Amino acid sequence: MSTAAARQAIATFPTGGKAGDRYQTPEDDRRRATMEAAWDAYDGKFKKPLAVVPGETDDNVISNRCAPIVDTGLQYLVGESVTIEVERASEEADTGGAEPPSEVGSGDDADGAAGPATPGLPAKPKPKPGPSPEQLCLDGCWGDDDHKMTTLTELAHFGAVCGHKFLKLLPPDAESGQAYAQFVVQDPANVTVQTDPHNKKQVVSYCIQYEVPKLDDVTGQPVGSMQTFRQIIRLMNPDDTPFVTGRPKKGRYWEIQDAYRDARATTFVPDGAAQKWDWPWPPIVDRPNLPNPRDYWGAPDLTESLIQANNMVNLVESLTARMVKFYGEPARWTDSEATAIGLSSGRIIQLAPGSTLGELTGKGDIANARAYTGDLRANMDEESHVPSAATGRVETMPRGAMSGIAMRMLFSPLLGKTTFKHRLDGPLIRTASTRALALCGFGDGTDESGVKVTLSWQNPLPSDDLAEAQTWLAKLQMGFSKHAAVKGMGGNPDEEAEYKRAEGAASVLAMARGQLPLIQPQQAGQQPAQNPPRNPGEPLPGTAPVPGRQQ
Repeated sequence: MSTAAARQAIATFPTGGKAGDRYQTPEDDRRRATMEAAWDAYDGKFKKPLAVVPGETDDNVISNRCAPIVDTGLQYLVGESVTIEVERASEEADTGGAEPPSEVGSGDDADGAAGPATPGLPAKPKPKPGPSPEQLCLDGCWGDDDHKMTTLTELAHFGAVCGHKFLKLLPPDAESGQAYAQFVVQDPANVTVQTDPHNKKQVVSYCIQYEVPKLDDVTGQPVGSMQTFRQIIRLMNPDDTPFVTGRPKKGRYWEIQDAYRDARATTFVPDGAAQKWDWPWPPIVDRPNLPNPRDYWGAPDLTESLIQANNMVNLVESLTARMVKFYGEPARWTDSEATAIGLSSGRIIQLAPGSTLGELTGKGDIANARAYTGDLRANMDEESHVPSAATGRVETMPRGAMSGIAMRMLFSPLLGKTTFKHRLDGPLIRTASTRALALCGFGDGTDESGVKVTLSWQNPLPSDDLAEAQTWLAKLQMGFSKHAAVKGMGGNPDEEAEYKRAEGAASVLAMARGQLPLIQPQQAGQQPAQNPPRNPGEPLPGTAPVPGRQQ
């Protein structure tokens, strides 16, 4: 088919039935079924391996080993918090936490507000500007830390189970009072993606489809039936024709078309005219969960082989439970005519003369069955790259203090997997943040506009604060900056520098008032210097008297 014929074939909105629907292909149906199976495994909805006899005890044991794999991966991926910051377009020169000197006030106000100059005193630093308008806007888009981390966790959760993650952007809406752009996490089972047949990284269109209640045309209330909603977001050429293949031309844009299909209908009916999205990028950002070079869709944490291994764990543990049921207590027998013999504590067993009482000992190999279960779980640990020690399995937890190298070696599979995800989630969060700022009037949605977003991920491994502090002291002696040390210890260098400036100004002001002794810096190996006594009215050493003030 020629390019012109292909463009003509997709020029109109698809209103046909399921057959021949290019936005919902059989491959999409298979992918959706795989996602549903993964969600069932995460929720612990496994098929019972043993048939249940009516009236008998259910011997099936369902051990959900899939949920801890996903939950532990989320914990290591997003951590307690992720810092999303906007770099200023023109950063001021870094002076190592000190501002150019200026005269400090000598008023009597307690907070050291500016007043008449005091000769001989160090300068008061200039106040540091607060967050930039871009940073305030981005914080408004993501919400507070709880809301931001909830959104990122939901996004990562969909990726771990389904293999891909989608984040939709909604522009500010004055009518609804929404002053900032919004991020809406999409269920990957509701999204299909069409790509350039010659370049799978070039998206041609997104299709978002799911069931919604049908609303009355007059009252706007649900009428009791369901209908299918479909939204097509497709790339358009400058000449208003759908993009098919090649390189997108300058002046391209995205088009959004909504449509509905009733429960008994076979065709979609467009809901009004298509809306033009006046940006060269779509209102949706997506990334794979883990690299999958053979497909546009990423690889999930819960693979089919992991789910099957979990089924085998349930089978072996269920058979073990049945062995305990049948062979856990010896079966007693007698050749006496008594139909039942009470064996409770304190009772006397009375048999007829010449009768025999014996036991049948079970031959179930419970020890080897438990060992085989351990092998299955170890295989799941290796395949998922999540060590059992990370999921909290007590018998595999390390004992005693561990060095940083030993800790990293123990958790190296999970750390490597987390690094892969950081490489993929980082561009997603930065791209979504930059585009949200563009929707709010800052930049054009790209780094080229001067609005650049940076991320800071937390170290997922537990650390020894004392050992880490000693390490940074050694690094400072080797030439590392204090800025790097504060950041490496989990602090905010800018905030700490501001605190130090404020403390220094307050200390100098207090010394000027005679409220604190002047303490000389102590050198290593020296005894603390003692200040000589000072008579009332005598100025501080190294300072000049202030006219009009009693010293």
